[in-house]
Amino acid sequence: MKNTIISITHKKILYALTKGPGFYVIKNFHSKSKIKKAYNIIDKMVMNDKKIKSRASFFARDKKFNQKWIYALLNLNKVFIDIIQPTPAINVFKKLLGERFICGFFGANCLLPGARGQIPHLDYPYYRFVKKGEKIPFSSRKNFFLNCQILTPLTKFDNSNGSTGFFVNSHKLNKFPGENIHKKKKFVQLNIDVGSIVVYSGLLWHFAGSNYSKNKKRY
Repeated sequence: MKNTIISITHKKILYALTKGPGFYVIKNFHSKSKIKKAYNIIDKMVMNDKKIKSRASFFARDKKFNQKWIYALLNLNKVFIDIIQPTPAINVFKKLLGERFICGFFGANCLLPGARGQIPHLDYPYYRFVKKGEKIPFSSRKNFFLNCQILTPLTKFDNSNGSTGFFVNSHKLNKFPGENIHKKKKFVQLNIDVGSIVVYSGLLWHFAGSNYSKNKKRY
């Protein structure tokens, strides 16, 4: 029964990343206890930062004191080794990227109350060799996949605390988002609970919203 569910989910993810909207949400994939363990490890590191700790009650301050990246997660605890390998997503990645694909980045982007968000963008490697609004220089009749991604919320994501936003179907444009595109186009911001994961194409335009909440962390 479990293999059948994985197979069905595999097909849905594959369709979403190629012919569909560009992303797929699997709800309640990880146990809340597993995510809580990962959250506690990350939160301890964030709150031990002297700049963050000393000014935690300040809402209006420079972004660098409200946002912190935690890197090298695989070295922190075995729980992150489990989190990084959700079977349905990995099976799709093997089909799109090849059996020998590698992990290029695994980190935690931590937005505390007051942190500013990001403008719409594409992640590595696309932004390295195109300018805003330019076509990606690949001559192919089909989408050419160099990158797929998995988002694992360690806290609830909603519009108030800097939830990730997507421009649906933008992965089919093979184009880098232009200046102020988020003011002209409607992006969909995620509203998902812990335990869920989001699988998406690296070509999909996305951004992090600003954390306008008074007391919510967004990891």
